[in-house]
Amino acid sequence: MKNQPNHELWEYYKHMIRLRQHLPALYTDNIEFIHENPEAKVLAYYRWSDEGTRAVVVANFSDNYLSAYCIPKFPAGGTWHEWMYNKIVEVGEEGFKFDLPEWSAQVFV
Repeated sequence: MKNQPNHELWEYYKHMIRLRQHLPALYTDNIEFIHENPEAKVLAYYRWSDEGTRAVVVANFSDNYLSAYCIPKFPAGGTWHEWMYNKIVEVGEEGFKFDLPEWSAQVFV
């Protein structure tokens, strides 16, 4: 844990564990795959709970930075919080465009 890469990874896992513990949508059986793009190697899925919590996970499994990438069938328009980068985003009715770095995932709640 003393070297920087290990410490950053440890902090990342702690961050993800906290999210899972506090968001029932991530531990229910409710899941819907909302976007699959084999060519770009992008997968997105929607999770929700009966209590009303929800999450969308978008993963880029490629080494390409995807600028203004579009998820056309985002579950709902409005304000979402992107958990990994801690930013507020607005999703329109026509879908959602955002930057998706290589080998990354973003979690919208």
